[in-house]
Amino acid sequence: MINNKKKVAVLGLGEHQLSGIKLLKKEFIVFGFDADPNALSKNYVDIFYNIDFKKKELIYKICKKNKISKILSFNAEASMKSVLWINDKLENTKSTNKYIILDKIKLRSHLKRNKFPTPKFLSLKTMHLAKNSNFPAVIKPSSGSGSKGVFYSKNIIQFKKLFQKNIIHYKGKNILFEEYIPGPEYAVEGWVDKSSLFKIGAISRKKRSKLP
Repeated sequence: MINNKKKVAVLGLGEHQLSGIKLLKKEFIVFGFDADPNALSKNYVDIFYNIDFKKKELIYKICKKNKISKILSFNAEASMKSVLWINDKLENTKSTNKYIILDKIKLRSHLKRNKFPTPKFLSLKTMHLAKNSNFPAVIKPSSGSGSKGVFYSKNIIQFKKLFQKNIIHYKGKNILFEEYIPGPEYAVEGWVDKSSLFKIGAISRKKRSKLP
């Protein structure tokens, strides 16, 4: 029997990727890449490669050889640069619009322009401009992953102290001041098919750090 399913790949095979992989398998043959040889979701993909997502050139060659149509990542910001680069190579195109997801400020501005619910936010070039900001707030570098450099601040005094502690993560980046909204935080990710139908691939409740 000929398998007519298309092939896709997933970067990152941890716990938070499992629900997305299971959904993909209903429609596609799934290749998986992870630096951890014992990645939790490795047994749920059809073909597993023990390769770090940073080795994008090698992953691209494997994808091209196996005629993989698309590469995805769920709940993993760190791998998005590789995902975008590999998809551009596979599709032989370069859409600059999708690269805004790598910049938190550009992404929030885009969402706001398109009427998506977005927390109030402010972009600052230097910490000295923070005196005019509203508190409490969540402060983030304009780019990065893994919550590096992200902190909550009740007031300007606390901000200055915590910013100096995290200053290494803000080198060459703007400062994102974001309205703090209490309550549970969820990440929802998926993909859009050719009929413009959004398919939810992963929903995870994020564990929030205890506020100071």
